[in-house]
Amino acid sequence: GFEVSNNSNSNIRVQARNISTPLILLLPDVAFNDGNSYQESSGIFEVPCDGIYHFDAEVEWSFSLKPQPFGVRSTQSGSISGKTYLIITINGTISRYDVQPSYSYMSYSQNISVNLSLKAGDKINCSLINGTSAVKSIQHAFFSGFKAY
Repeated sequence: GFEVSNNSNSNIRVQARNISTPLILLLPDVAFNDGNSYQESSGIFEVPCDGIYHFDAEVEWSFSLKPQPFGVRSTQSGSISGKTYLIITINGTISRYDVQPSYSYMSYSQNISVNLSLKAGDKINCSLINGTSAVKSIQHAFFSGFKAY
């Protein structure tokens, strides 16, 4: 399993991003990385063996500029205009996401907790899409995963 965060109090600035180019979270503080299956340079966890895995992800945002709506078309149904997504992907495909639909708050947090049936070699990462025109800062972020059985 692994656990990474930005506990070093380093804010991460995030520009507005299109749905086709999500930002993969690259978090600098590694609490543990058993088996070295989490690749710090790419933010990807490569599943070492078949099984059920549990993942947790959390991001706490703050706006650096006054938020304004930003229209972006989504590959999912609906629009992500003014929304921010926290995403867990499997082999580049969105598996689970949490959406913050309102851009009127100056700070908020998002989280995902999920169990996934995975095969050896599957690649998992945590990504973000900032669907607003506001530049945001990640005040705190956390991503972890382990084999449940």
